Amino acid sequence: MTPGSHTTWIELLGTSLLITLTGSYGTSVTDGRSAAHDSSATVADFGIPVLRVYEDPAADAKLRFLEDRVSADRDDVTAENRLTTECLRRLRLTGNLAWLYRADESSRRSLESVPAVANFDGLVNRAAVETEFHHFVTARDAAKELCAAEPDNPKGYELLGDALVELGDYAVAASAYRQLQALTTDLDKMPEIDVRLAHLAWIYGDDKTARSDYEHALAAAQSMVPPFLEMIAFCHVQLGQLDSCLKNHRHNWLKICRQRYQAASRRLTMSWMARSAL
Repeated sequence: MTPGSHTTWIELLGTSLLITLTGSYGTSVTDGRSAAHDSSATVADFGIPVLRVYEDPAADAKLRFLEDRVSADRDDVTAENRLTTECLRRLRLTGNLAWLYRADESSRRSLESVPAVANFDGLVNRAAVETEFHHFVTARDAAKELCAAEPDNPKGYELLGDALVELGDYAVAASAYRQLQALTTDLDKMPEIDVRLAHLAWIYGDDKTARSDYEHALAAAQSMVPPFLEMIAFCHVQLGQLDSCLKNHRHNWLKICRQRYQAASRRLTMSWMARSAL
């Protein structure tokens, strides 16, 4: 699974698992595009250096190409939607909120050019952006539109389940995930479903099932060619957090957790999730 080809979980899931966007977590940037490219940008209030996406010349070239395309033709919604998706991917990798503002701007332009009724991918991205802003009711309503527009497309159920989890409607979220599972035919997408089910199991206090689902997702991500690095890092972090719950039962719990986080950091050296855990 290559970055960009697997967007659903790491790129679209709500911030309760991946990134915390609270009012106090501001950003010193005023220009989303320039700041997103500036590896020296810092997060306001804390002065924390913003980690730029891991060095990937091909990905940078892709981003520049998409930016040039939409600058030359504002009605090129295909390029615009791809640009939004790329900005969301970089948000997950770096934690730099400038990428969210860029995604927000891009997704709005897409729907202004072509309304949601004829722009399914544009509405998918809009729902994803709303999720990242913690506008879960708006994200849920957009996801319902997606499900109604294309009931056989798993995207809508994916986003619907994510929004419902954040709103605490776990039973309906589980139903949406079951529908997502039934409609997903791409085996490479299964780890993204596994981690969703793992999180839901954890919410219900079923750590054993959560661990099993995370380990299943991890094994699948590691077996891909090339390996799905973002998913591998994410699973290690989540398993490390589950391991931390064992501290009253295992004397070496801290060592186990650290090994998990270090494994995540090795897989994705710019993984801010792993670094913050360490």
